[in-house]
Amino acid sequence: MIRRTRPGAGRPERDKSAAAAAAEHMIITPDMVRYMAQNNYLSYCSYVNRGRWRPSNHLSVICGHLDLLVEGRIRNLIIITPPRHGKSMTVTEGFPSYCIGRNPDSRVIEISYGDDLAKIFGEKNRQKMEEYG
Repeated sequence: MIRRTRPGAGRPERDKSAAAAAAEHMIITPDMVRYMAQNNYLSYCSYVNRGRWRPSNHLSVICGHLDLLVEGRIRNLIIITPPRHGKSMTVTEGFPSYCIGRNPDSRVIEISYGDDLAKIFGEKNRQKMEEYG
């Protein structure tokens, strides 16, 4: 709804919905951020990578499917993207730690085409588990 403050006044003001007005004054606490990271893989990626990871449309879709995998709503998932599209940082560097955090009894195997990469990815997941529990 658009209204003018007085007839003939310059630009019109927009009425805000109650939800939009409340959202402007909402304070997001560290506990809220941690809760979101524990229950949503997209939030987890942002949280543990401290701003170095930014979700694009395709990474948001991948994160949504990984959440479905953790929840058991899908059983198998194959992710194929071109090189340098965020697959390693999104999936290999963070998903095993998220999966174990959500399901401590789960077993995760991380495979790479080279020993060096597998060691690097494994270490990054261990660091995330130690730092974020």
